Amino acid sequence: MLRNLIGLLVIAAVAGCSSPPPAPSPPDKAATTAWLDQVCSGEKAVYTRGTAVSKAPKFTVDRPPVEADRAAVVTALTELREMFAKSKSVFDAIGPAPVAQGDDLVAANRRDLGAFIAKIDETLENARRLPAEQLTGPAEFVTKDVVFWNPSGPKLPDLIKAQPVLAEVYDQAPNC
Repeated sequence: MLRNLIGLLVIAAVAGCSSPPPAPSPPDKAATTAWLDQVCSGEKAVYTRGTAVSKAPKFTVDRPPVEADRAAVVTALTELREMFAKSKSVFDAIGPAPVAQGDDLVAANRRDLGAFIAKIDETLENARRLPAEQLTGPAEFVTKDVVFWNPSGPKLPDLIKAQPVLAEVYDQAPNC
């Protein structure tokens, strides 16, 4: 009889182990809002780059670069570098995401911002040392590469659509 009782206990224990795991608890809304606010802050730092881009001169065949243009190209690149570096600093400080694919979004921004800052540094160095007539390249980098820069990972609007909790807290995040 004792054997039967032990057998039933073992069967009950095994049956309890095979039950489905509990559903994951929804993310904490305050933590989700704080995380989303940081992501928006990081994105905002580079999505306002139009002001710096507008400072770069536009060169044409009829308007080639001259030495006096160097300062404007260097100023635009310097301001852009600061914007992208600020964005990277924000993304570097973001902790684990409370939602699926959030860590992928942050990791892509960290990686792509770092690579782009290196390109800005190289272009800035070229703008400082190249002969004036070759400033077209650095100026085009500002008006083309910088304007169309976008991280390669998941995009925040798609993440918001996929994660209802992000849509719920979006308006509560001051930087969004």
